[in-house]
Amino acid sequence: MLTCPRLARSAARQASIFPRQIPRQTPRQPSRQPFTQPSRQPSRQTSPSLGQTYLANTPQPTLYTSRLFSSTPNSMSSDDAYAAFLDKANQDVGSDAPASTSSNKASVNHQQDVPKVLVSAAQDQFYVSDADEPFVAVAVPLKGEKLPTEDDFIKAAGLPQSTSSISILDPIDWDRSGQYKALLDAVREAGEGNDVRVYKVQQDSTRVEYWLVTTTSKGQLVGFKAKAIES
Repeated sequence: MLTCPRLARSAARQASIFPRQIPRQTPRQPSRQPFTQPSRQPSRQTSPSLGQTYLANTPQPTLYTSRLFSSTPNSMSSDDAYAAFLDKANQDVGSDAPASTSSNKASVNHQQDVPKVLVSAAQDQFYVSDADEPFVAVAVPLKGEKLPTEDDFIKAAGLPQSTSSISILDPIDWDRSGQYKALLDAVREAGEGNDVRVYKVQQDSTRVEYWLVTTTSKGQLVGFKAKAIES
């Protein structure tokens, strides 16, 4: 290929003035890993404080949690089993308790073979006090034909031993106005003329129970009783 000498010189001149620029290649940078700055605080070896050492060396109290009865077996995991255990425990406690005096009272029937004359006379009859209470015809077994003493009356009538006091009154002194004469006559008829007495049972400072009674040949203490409130 033929080249014009003039053009060749012009090209050489330009090359000397403007050197060829070779593109620079950017060096490949290595992949950077996240940098974590190490802690500047020196490592400290923790040691227990004086209080922690004291607590560690001091025996701690043992806490116990239990239900109402600490003797409940561990096998009782259901409520039904625990309820059955409580019922059994209550029955055992009740069987060991001493017999109450109220049971003695419940064992005495005050209306055992009451004479008919007393039942008829007690109709619509009330003892007048702060609380008017009806007269009730009574008949209880009695050993012997004599009127009982205060202590014997408590046993015969089945009254509680905690009764405050008992006093024996004459019917005339008890009914000075004769308001209860019909009842007194019915008692004398039921006792076939035997002595009649009034037993005043003082239950507390205001509550009183009166027994207008006599004895019979059948070994009974018969008559009427009425409650009263005397303030």
